[in-house]
Amino acid sequence: MALLEQCAQYPSPKMERLEQELLQHFTGEAAQAAQAAGRHVRAIVFTTMRGSVTTIIQMLSRHTPTIRPREFIGQGKGPKAGKGGKGGKAAAGGGMAQEEQKEVLKAFRQGSVNLLVATCIGEEGLDIPEVDLILCFDASASPTRQNQRMGRTARHRDGRVVYILSEPREVAKYRESQNEYRRLQTFLRSAAHYFTLSSAAKQPAAQPAAAAPLDPQAAR
Repeated sequence: MALLEQCAQYPSPKMERLEQELLQHFTGEAAQAAQAAGRHVRAIVFTTMRGSVTTIIQMLSRHTPTIRPREFIGQGKGPKAGKGGKGGKAAAGGGMAQEEQKEVLKAFRQGSVNLLVATCIGEEGLDIPEVDLILCFDASASPTRQNQRMGRTARHRDGRVVYILSEPREVAKYRESQNEYRRLQTFLRSAAHYFTLSSAAKQPAAQPAAAAPLDPQAAR
């Protein structure tokens, strides 16, 4: 019976671990010290599928007001779109209206919302200082997306990035991403061996074939 109740509470073991990490983040000593100093404690959960956003929001809403989650998803509809939920209203077609996106970000900055559960739309372009924790609920094989996720934290103070992965597929995908990231970094460090940078003064001007530019001396 206890096992059945646990399965009803957590659709997967990853959900339970996600809950544990967030409760520790928002109730631990570091959170208490930050709150005593008048600082907001924030976190962002990244997940690829919109359906996961809805499930995570519903699970964490039982911890209000300690955890005050809202969804942050794109405007477009898709086959994996969710239907909103307790954490926010979905726009027609499964996405969020632009005005609602702005309202959610405003609430997150002000502290009335302390957790965003976001899809890839939250990986870039968010100007939100002092996000203390990034939780990645899945692994992306793209090193660019991994960097964008990590770039949401530690801008003004120390932050953490935690991956919650299942074996073997997601762990393999994470390792693939890390290998690709290291390969890319090695390539960039040795870029001088692959590219030759020429002086701009030596390059012909970009202009239409029929153009006849004036001689600056003759124009005086």
